[in-house]
Amino acid sequence: MIESSRRLLPMLPGLLLLLTVVLTNNPMAVAAPDQGAVLPLSAVARQGFVGITAAEMAADDALRQAEGLPYRFAVPVDVALTPS
Repeated sequence: MIESSRRLLPMLPGLLLLLTVVLTNNPMAVAAPDQGAVLPLSAVARQGFVGITAAEMAADDALRQAEGLPYRFAVPVDVALTPS
């Protein structure tokens, strides 16, 4: 009995979260412990970002290859967001 309890103990937080989601029937309704209820996604402000085109990335890849630099694995995006 004690051994099975020790195996189940690490799963307790996940089980509690799953139970909360199932009981509320809304995965967006899970509340942070100190924040109160979470707003529905439709009520949350959204931010858009200007993307880099495939042609710009291809040009950058060609330049990096010509300079002997390693392959690009990500494209940096400068952001400055302040939660309200």
